[in-house]
Amino acid sequence: MRINHQPRPAVGDPLEPADVERALAEWFGREVVLLGSGRAGIHLWMRAKALDRHEHTVLVPPFMSSCVLDTLGRCAFPVLDGAAQMALFYHQFGLLQTARPPGMVLEDICHGFFIPPSNDAVFSLPKFFGIRGMAGGIVTQSEETAGRIREMRDAAGAPPKEWESIRRGIDDSLPLREAAYALLIYNPQVNPADLAGFPIDGIADIQKRRRKVVQCLNATTGSRIRGEPFAFPYFGDDLEEKALELSEVGIDAGIYRVDINRDMMNPDYRRCLLLPCHQDVTDNHLEIMGRILNRDKYVQRSKVNP
Repeated sequence: MRINHQPRPAVGDPLEPADVERALAEWFGREVVLLGSGRAGIHLWMRAKALDRHEHTVLVPPFMSSCVLDTLGRCAFPVLDGAAQMALFYHQFGLLQTARPPGMVLEDICHGFFIPPSNDAVFSLPKFFGIRGMAGGIVTQSEETAGRIREMRDAAGAPPKEWESIRRGIDDSLPLREAAYALLIYNPQVNPADLAGFPIDGIADIQKRRRKVVQCLNATTGSRIRGEPFAFPYFGDDLEEKALELSEVGIDAGIYRVDINRDMMNPDYRRCLLLPCHQDVTDNHLEIMGRILNRDKYVQRSKVNP
């Protein structure tokens, strides 16, 4: 079975959103508002802060996904530098940033669920837990902010039935996927069926397994990656050849650019392979990755040290 950067969607019974929200609040030790997606969280948080695209700007790092930029742009104009009313503090692929932007911050832990947020934060569940559908939300220390977001979520009501058919078809059609992403911010309520597979009592177990996978990849590559990131960056030679070899044995990695400074205000992006490092990565997968990455006896000395 092929693996990529996300765990496989789980099979299970629908879960009550209130139960998942409660479990997440206990995990983070803060107020949590569970929503239909992380993008809905970004949109509602910015609305709760009274941001307006005709008056305010938002500081973003390069290489952001277009759907996130689209969401941000509905409430503020995205900029790469200069003074801004807020910043999206993005831990790229779950690699902990070294410097916090100034001013009002929304911390993006969609790729770093296990990073303890130091600000209000947006998270995404399927990237780490392989739930059946889409879900995300906001973590905040402010009861007032949480209350405003809950009010907007509840006032939105259930999405039209037509939207569900679009969402269920996103894996088969790029146009439908882009349309579904655009609709997600207007669908802030989470579907209980989409939460199937969420480990209400097993979050710590998944963190432990992901940490073990990262430790094994560190040993294989000579890196010093810490924590439980979304994906594991491999800086080495012959990236295209190794990506192809991995794909041929069912491991989808891909070549991306990762900031080795881990500082969105002073980045240094370098090409790398992004290796899967989630709980579905088996010891056999790790052995195969090690054999391919080290076929030329190369041992990387990564500058990335989260």
